[in-house]
Formats: sequence, structure tokens, C-alpha cells
Amino acid sequence: GGSQAKGRAPEGTSAYVNLYAGGSQSGQGDSSTTTTSMTVSGAASLPGLHHTAIESEAHLGADNQLHRDGSRVIFDKPGAGQRWVAGDVSTASLGYLGAQNILGVSLDQGVNTFHRGSRAGRPTGRTSFELERDSVVRIFVNGGLEKTMRLPAGPYELEQLPINFGSNQVLIQVEDAAGVRDLMHFDLFSDSSFMAEGRSEYSLSAGVLREKKDEQIKYGSAPVISGFYRYGAAERLTLAGFGQWAQESIKAGGGVQLATSGGRLSLDSALFRASADGNAEFATNAGWRYDFPLMRQRGMNLFLGASYQSEYFGRQRDESGNEREWDMRLDFSHTLNPHWRWGLGMQSSLYYSGSQSNQLGLRLGYRFRHLQAALETEYETGDEKDVRVDAQLSYRFDRQTSMRAKTNSDHEATLSYNLASEHSGVGSWGLGADFQDTGDERQSMGFTGRYNANRAQWAGTHHRDIQDENGQKSDLSSLSFATSIAYADGKVAIGRPIADSFVILSAHPNLEGRTVYAARDAEGHYEARSGLLGPALSRVQSYQTANVSYDVDDLPLGYNLGSGAAQLAPTYRSGFHQLVGSSGTITLIGKALDPDGEPVKLLTGYAEPVELSDGSEGETFVVFTNSTGRFSAQGLSPGQWRIVLNGNRDDLEYLIDIPDQTVGLWRAGTLLPSNAGHQHQHMPISETQIAGTESQPSKDAENKTPPSPFDSEIEPTKDDPIIEASTSSRGGILGLWDLLRK
Repeated sequence: GGSQAKGRAPEGTSAYVNLYAGGSQSGQGDSSTTTTSMTVSGAASLPGLHHTAIESEAHLGADNQLHRDGSRVIFDKPGAGQRWVAGDVSTASLGYLGAQNILGVSLDQGVNTFHRGSRAGRPTGRTSFELERDSVVRIFVNGGLEKTMRLPAGPYELEQLPINFGSNQVLIQVEDAAGVRDLMHFDLFSDSSFMAEGRSEYSLSAGVLREKKDEQIKYGSAPVISGFYRYGAAERLTLAGFGQWAQESIKAGGGVQLATSGGRLSLDSALFRASADGNAEFATNAGWRYDFPLMRQRGMNLFLGASYQSEYFGRQRDESGNEREWDMRLDFSHTLNPHWRWGLGMQSSLYYSGSQSNQLGLRLGYRFRHLQAALETEYETGDEKDVRVDAQLSYRFDRQTSMRAKTNSDHEATLSYNLASEHSGVGSWGLGADFQDTGDERQSMGFTGRYNANRAQWAGTHHRDIQDENGQKSDLSSLSFATSIAYADGKVAIGRPIADSFVILSAHPNLEGRTVYAARDAEGHYEARSGLLGPALSRVQSYQTANVSYDVDDLPLGYNLGSGAAQLAPTYRSGFHQLVGSSGTITLIGKALDPDGEPVKLLTGYAEPVELSDGSEGETFVVFTNSTGRFSAQGLSPGQWRIVLNGNRDDLEYLIDIPDQTVGLWRAGTLLPSNAGHQHQHMPISETQIAGTESQPSKDAENKTPPSPFDSEIEPTKDDPIIEASTSSRGGILGLWDLLRK
């Protein structure tokens, strides 16, 4: 099954372009270097092609030329949870099935089918990832910042990074020079979850290999076919199989996940052959996790795991082989009470070089309110013996402010401080500072800052090596901004970068000069606003019902803004245009009399358009009178209207002419029925707003019979109000209510 949202469908034609640009300056001693970077990404949806989008990315190369990074066409079938992609495709990864970049087609179906990254970096396997461009990489282990590094573009293994062996939850944040960010999650215990019984997910891709050389995309001729299939055979049993044929190499395997009363088991295995005449290579990974039932509330669990890979599994014979052959792991953790927890870890590794390492670790953690402390001791035996002690302390001052300090027996130390605003809309910001001492006479410190403006995002960093390996100082400073321009339904808007879909909010001509706010809360924070650069631009997530609220300051008296929210059903890379306000913004009030001149009390009826000034058909609105004959109707537009009240014997009809350019409140005065032998009469009141000026009686009122003695200004009493209305707008109907109470 797929994901379906409820609401208005997207515009037939929409498009947007994101621009990420930045500059950096690095210096060492008396020399300095300045570089610039720019990344462009965009997408469009075309008329008549529902659930279809085109997207592309490019970057500015060292030769100051724009180089394409990829282009593709996406077609979704949300009801079936399927996505078809044609063009530059990255094949799916699962366990030992690594990802490949190809030119071809792919079909994906599953829970995460409709979620895509920003492509600054991407996972390529169970413990591997690839950076698209030179980037700053921040490594978070079990929720804490472990290391900040600057890495060049290319493939990486987690083994190359400074991650403790006992860590199982690894988050890698990637940010390139232009400010493009991406997140990659790795679970070293298991990289997949159980499927519901009878449910399945799969991916199939076919094409030719795509490579990037000298910033240019190169396509090969050798075919690539890759795919996997996962199936929930039972509530606690999930089966998986995968295969990949890339150039001459073949990889195939499968996996099983089983949950029993004796624990959770997982097994993944694969065969690999680099060429038709090559040897078969093998790899397997097994794990068992047990949560102690009597101690489940206190979080006592045990994990045992083992993995093996042959020397040239996943590699060509002319390449260097895998370093590690066997890896066995034990991890035990226990939460003693809400404050204390402890754990024990063991790992033994055997290498193809003949060396062996054994590690034993003991962890102790303490938490009290906003304070967290941890102490970890690691003892290593084998070819090299070492004892290492790690200590860390973190404190969260509030939801937006935190500090973390870490040190170890190797004289390495890290200190970080982060501060952010309380909201995430326009005007939100974040600041960070860190200090690192690697223990080998290298020290560095860095500062980061981010700010969300209405039309762009800004970011700045400064990194200083206080003392590098040569005993010298070096600096690196960067400044980047990101913005977008979007089009939908003939409207253009500028705003912060769009990750998926968007909404353009523009004011109706009768609200010209007033500011439209999107998603403004009670404290005045908002997602976007209109202004000198045009309409407001807000972002929404595809295949999730989006309720985009909007409001306007200083509405004309009696202006009816409606519900103040738009319910939208975005598709992938889609766009909407929401017109805030309408021509039907008039609130009509009056007093109805019967043919004998008596008030028409407590009757219901309706107001229907006879002939509207804009030529539209209009809508019919409910009308009712109170105990003195007064009535109101909201949402009317200029033109002639007929009000029908359902009497005890006959219906009573009243004709009303609302002049052009009327906005907000229109007072019809005291009315006599037009279907009872009496001539239609009404007296407009000068307080009515017409295009921001005082209204005048209509020509019909001036040229026809003089006002009846029954015509008089309506004076509502405190205990007998004319209307009761609620709206999300600031002013408008609420201002009308204040006026009527006076």
C-alpha cells in the first residue's frame, strides 16, 4: 500500500530552482586561497502528467563552468506505494547489496519509497557511504558528537572513521561548501526492520554504469542490474533476497530476521564473483539480541554478533583486499534506575595480515535532569596492548542550549557548545562553537552560525588550526546562502530552499499592499510572508495532508477571510498557488420588515446572487433574522442579490444592490419586501468601506423613491447582536463584531 493525502490537488504546471552558493578563504602563514562554490537543483511538474516530476542537479566546477550532476523523471503511484524513475539513478542498497550510480530505470515499492535525500552524501552499503563533493563531516555516536572532519569527495568505510567499537547508532552529517546538508544513519547491529505480515518491499534497477571523471558525467556500456525483495512471511519473520550484476561482477544473497521468545535473530549472507572466470567470494553477518523480560522496563539487553568476509569479497583481484576477516562482538547494557546505567562490550577481530586484536570495554552512565555523564574504559590485547579511558559530560540548559565536553587518556579533548532560537521559522538561528585537541600537538577550534531569513538561509563557519602537524596556524572561513524561486499558476515567489513541494500565497487585489503571513503562531513566529519581493513561499511535504494556515494584518472592517487555512494534497515535487482573500469578502447587514412595516422576526432564508459585477455565478448563503428583524450575510461580492426569508404564509423577497469596489461591511438599511407590492428601498450608511474610502448611496437609491419612514440606522443592542462569527483573520469579522457591540 501507499500514501494518500486529502485536500486540493496541485497545480497542473509548477517548477522551482534552488540555489546554494558560497565562498571560502583558507590561509596558512602569509599565503591564502579563495574559492567559490555553487550548487543548483530544481524540479518541475507538467500539465496532464499527474504524479510525474522532472528533477536535475548541477554544480559550478573549478573551471567556472556549470556541470550537470544528474537528471531524471519520476512517476509515482501513491496508492500502490510505487515510484518509477528514469535517468540518472542510484540503485538501492540493503545489507551487502551496495549502491551503484547508473543511467537507466528503477522501480521501488515500500515504506521509504517516497523519501529522498539532498544528495550531498549517500549510504552505499551496510558500513559505507560516498561524498558527492568535498564536505565537512560531523560524526554522532549514540546521539553525541564524536568528531568533526573535513573530507574530500569519494567513497568511505566506517572503519576509516574514529568510531568506538561498541557503538551501534551512528549518524553522519554532511555539509558541502555551498551549504547543502544531508544525513546518513547507520545501525551496526541491523540496518533493516521487520515487515508486517503479508507486506513486502522491493527495488529493481537496470541501466549502464555512470561515473564522474574530471567533474564530467561519463556513461559506460556495460549493463548493470540490481535489486532486492523483502517479505513479511509472518508477524515476526521477515525474509529478504537480493542480486546485482555490474559489468562482469555478480553478487547475490539473502537474509532472514526472526523474533522469538528467546530473542531476535538476524542473518545476512552473500556470494560475490568479480568475473566469469573468477573465484567465488563469501560474506556473512549474524546477530542475536535478547531483551530480558523481567528487566525490560529497566532496559537490560544482550547482543551477540559475528561477521566474516573473504579477502576479495566485493573487490577486484587487482585491488587491495579486505583487511578484516573475522569480527565477533558482545554487548550488554543495563539501566539500573532512572539515573544510572552500565554496559559491557567485547570485540575480537582477525585480520588477513595475520594480526589479531581483542578489546574489552566497560561503560558507566549517569543522568539527572539535564545533566548526563559517561565513563568508558577500554582494554585492548593482541599484537598491541593498550588501555584507554574516555569521559564525557553534557548539560542541556534548555531545549535550545547545550554543552558537551569529552576527554580521554590519550590526551584528546573536545568541547562543544550549541545555542538555537526557540522557533524554526523566519528569524530563527543557531550558533555553535567547538574546540578539539587531538593529543599530538594539534589543536583546532571552530565556530558555526545559521540564520533563516524570509527569502534565504545564511550560514557561516570559521575553523582555525591553532597548531597543525607542522606547528603552524591555518584558518578556513566560509559564508554561504541558499534560496529558491518557484512558479505555480502564473505566480512567482522567492523563499528559502525547497526540499520537496511548495505553496505560493498571494493576496487578492482587494488586499493589495497588505502582508500575507503563512503559518503564523500566537507568538508571532511564521513560516513565510509576502513583501517587496512578491508573494510568500511556504514548503510542504509530499503525500502528507498539508493544512497551511494564513492570515493578514489590518483587514478591512467586515472582510471575511474564510477559514484562514488551505488543505492541500501535495504530490512529489509539486506546487500550489493559494489566493488569500476573494471578491466575496463583503459582510451585509440590514433590517427586514414585512409588508405591514413590522419587523420580520426569527425567520431563516438565504441570499442568492441575481447578477454579479464580475459575471460569476456566485454562491448561495444562509440568512436568518433575530427578534428585531436584523440579519447578516457573509461572503458576498458586488452586484445585485436577492434575500428570501421563509415566512409562515409566503416567502418574503428583498432585492439589494451592492456597488462595485465595495470591500468589507455594507449596510443595506431597513428593507421592505419587493414581492408584496412595495418598491425595494434601502439606505447605505456612510461608514461602509468602499475601496478604502467612504461609500456613497448607489445610483439606484438616488434615482428611485425617497427613503421610507421605516429606514433608519441599525443600532444593535448588547443583548441582541446581529451576528456571531469566528475567523482566523486578525481584524475583519472581529473588527466588525467590536463595531456592532458599540
